[in-house]
Order: sequence, then C-alpha cells, then structure tokens
Amino acid sequence: MNLVNHRLSSPFLKPVYSVPGIMAAVLLALIPAAICYTWFFGIGFLINLLITSVFGLLFEALVMRARGRPVFFYLGDLSILVTAALLSFALPPGSPWWIAASGIFIACIFGKHVFGGLGHNVFNPAALAYVSLLILFPLQMTGWYLPGSGNYAEAPIDPLSMNGIFTSLQLSFPWLRDMALTPFAVTPDGFATATPLIEYKFAAPARLLMAESDGFTVWQRDARTGWEMLAMSFALGGLLLLWRGIISWHIPVSVVGMVFLLSTVFYQPGQEAIFGSPWLHLFSTSTLIGAFFIATDPASAPSSAMGKVIYGALIGAAMYSIRIWGSYLDSVALAILAVNMCSPLIEQVTARTPLGHPSRLQRSLSVWRKTK
Repeated sequence: MNLVNHRLSSPFLKPVYSVPGIMAAVLLALIPAAICYTWFFGIGFLINLLITSVFGLLFEALVMRARGRPVFFYLGDLSILVTAALLSFALPPGSPWWIAASGIFIACIFGKHVFGGLGHNVFNPAALAYVSLLILFPLQMTGWYLPGSGNYAEAPIDPLSMNGIFTSLQLSFPWLRDMALTPFAVTPDGFATATPLIEYKFAAPARLLMAESDGFTVWQRDARTGWEMLAMSFALGGLLLLWRGIISWHIPVSVVGMVFLLSTVFYQPGQEAIFGSPWLHLFSTSTLIGAFFIATDPASAPSSAMGKVIYGALIGAAMYSIRIWGSYLDSVALAILAVNMCSPLIEQVTARTPLGHPSRLQRSLSVWRKTK
C-alpha cells in the first residue's frame, strides 16, 4: 500500500498493554503473596478477598449504571479487582465481613469515581480505603489472631486446620456461631497486633531478635516468619512486573532505597527497640507492597522519570518518619496518601519541556530579568 498520498494522524505507536492486560498482570503478580498469606494466616484472607471482590463488582456496576456507562465494558478492565486484592492484603484475616464491604465501598466511590473514574483519581483507592477504615474502626483494624503453630503464637489456631478454617469463617460472619459448625471452631485466647513492627515497638523487642538462634524455617507458621515471607512474595511479584515492563524501576527503587538509607543511618546495634533494623523496616512491614504495587499507581504518580524518583524518595522518607516519630506504625498508606497530594506539583516541576519551547530555567531567568 502506497502511503505517500495518505495522511496519517497520531498516535503512530500502539500501546503494548491494554488496561485489562495491565490489571491482569498485576493480579497474576499478587498470586505468590496470596498463597503465602493464606499459608501463614489462614483462609481469612481469602474470605476478605471474596467479599471485597463481590462487593467491589457490585458497587462498580451500580456506579456505571448511574452514570449511563456500559457496565460490562468497564467491569472488564479489572481495575476494581486489583483494588479489592490490595485492600484484602491490608485487612486483618478474620475481620468482620462489613469491614471489607465498607472498605471497598470507600475505595470505589470516594477513592475512584468521585474524581471521575479510572485514571482520574488523585489518591490511590486502596490506600484511601485502608486509612479510612483505620480511623473509623481502629479496634477491628488492629486486632489480629496469630497463627498457632509457631513459637511466638498467642492464640493457638492452626490457620489451615479444620478448626482454623471454621474459626476464620465465624470471625468474618459472626452469625455462623449459632450453626452446627460451632463445635469445630476454636475461640481465640485473644487478639494481638501481629505485625513485627508493632511488636518491636510495644512488646518485648528481644522476641523478634531471637530468630537467629531459634532455628526458624520458612514453613513454620508464626507471625514473624509469615510477614518476612510475605514481603519476599511481594518483591517477587514486583520483579515480575518490572520484567514485563508494567511498571518502571524509578518508584520502587526510590522507595526501598530511601527506607534502607534512613533505617541504616539511624540504626545503632543494641538500640533496635528505638529505631529498628533495616531488615525489620524492609521485610517485616508492608514496605514492599507499597513500593511495587501501591505507589506505582500511574493515575496518582508523576509520569516523568525524575518526578518518579522524587515521588518515591518522598514516600520512603514519609514512611520511615511516620513509623518512627509518628503515632501510626505501619505508615505505608499514610505516606502514599500524603505524597499523592504533592504529585501534581512534582509533575509540573519535573515535566519535560516540549521541543522548541524555552525550558523552565530559561523562563525563570526571563521573568527575573524583567523584574529588575
């Protein structure tokens, strides 16, 4: 075909991935973490995932219907399922079903469609929903039952045993306690803040520092090993997204690098109870899911390479600062929301100058000369 006599309009390059393709790749990258989460903490995670997914699709369909948009077309972009999955990782296993339903409602309505829908949101929907739930329901959001086969278990529940499965169901759906499956369940001795980050700051720090001599194995279902293996699973999924070209390296490397830098600078042997070790900040918290899966949200992050580096570094600094000197310990969602507000300014400052137009420095010098 002779193209000389035909006028072609831009864009000339077809995007490699569609929106459903990107969302499907993110969901696939989360599968290792989902398996790890279920192994260490039981089916409570799968229950939360099912609830957030079903209610998320329902709320998304209702909003699309109200806006006069084709429902199945927009449900097919899979974005609400990604939000549901990320939110499920943040919820305590065994939390009441209405916590998960309320969270996905906040994410879908106030985190996404209030701003115009997919691609227009200022804040990451999953992070906004988690912080909202943390403020509205602090007791339910900080109460975890610990897996029962590890050395540090405080509630003797084997997550994948018959008792553990029925207990998870009863914790999510309290009305099941009146049914015939009640004898199979085990009432937890108590609930605990199961993250090692909270343990090191509020409980005995020595309990977390004994891991080197206790002979932990990666298959031992205790809270500390579970969080470390979960963090490594998020890192594996994030590397898969990097390899597929779904995300760029700028934000994850900046976030992880800044957290590692600050935790190394302030770390002093023998004072782990005050600042924590770099290993604790990277692999015993939700730093890696924030770096690879939440902070890289293209709608709420800058688009330029320099902007992404600045954006990620600010998130890492905010994570460490809030975690050490603030009231909220696992500060990933708070840090991301705070820097989301700075994203438009970062984008404006670091945006590339169009070809043939004066650079920002040249325009600034021109304005300065006129004012003299």
